[in-house]
Amino acid sequence: MNHELHHLIFGPAVILLMARDLDSRGFIRNLLHHRGYSVLEAANEQHAKILSHQTQGKIDLMITDATPSQIIGWRGQFARLPAILRLTDSTTEKDGGGPCDPTWAFLRKPLAAEEVTSKVRTALLSPKRRQQVLIVDDDRPLRRMTAALLEAAGYTASQAANGREALDYLSGQKPDMVLTELVMPEVEGLQLIRQLLKLDPRLKIVAMSGVSRAETYLKVATRLGARATLLKPLTAEVLLQTVRDMLFEQ
Repeated sequence: MNHELHHLIFGPAVILLMARDLDSRGFIRNLLHHRGYSVLEAANEQHAKILSHQTQGKIDLMITDATPSQIIGWRGQFARLPAILRLTDSTTEKDGGGPCDPTWAFLRKPLAAEEVTSKVRTALLSPKRRQQVLIVDDDRPLRRMTAALLEAAGYTASQAANGREALDYLSGQKPDMVLTELVMPEVEGLQLIRQLLKLDPRLKIVAMSGVSRAETYLKVATRLGARATLLKPLTAEVLLQTVRDMLFEQ
């Protein structure tokens, strides 16, 4: 997937840059800004933690020259530990300073623009950064088609046929977003929204419907706390844009 398509689907990726080497920081910052990424620059570990919490953990990649022991110690201290691209040089071995996580990528100095761009793109498109969307809809073909579209766009899509199945699923999982039909058997969409927001007031919910008087139902869903609404029939462009906007919303 090229950078332009990545930007269309995901929006500008957010990259946190924390390195002691001012020259490396400046080179990477300017290069990635020019490529269209959103770059947050942290002078130190404490500043990086503040930025992580201010963005509610919505940082896709951290580029850092911290030691492996330092990075491992960040788990639980950052709002969400993103994918890691670790800066190394001839004096720093990949396993220096403690054990390494096999999911980390490495960027060796001296830096070259082509290698930096390639490593960043690969790290951002790794399965580790996939965000999870739960699709709740009793229309099985549409639900499957929506899931396939989201999977193709780089998300992890889970499915539930009605509100009851969704609540059962959410008792053990915490998706990044719920996309729900409003008119369904058993636990319907408006009731589901109420219950979900009681459990987690910050959960991002998108309501959708195509039944008669759908606009009325969607307005009620908004008053109940849905972040966005979609009127069926859905188009791929509008669906992906809405999902992207919700997941990158601060």
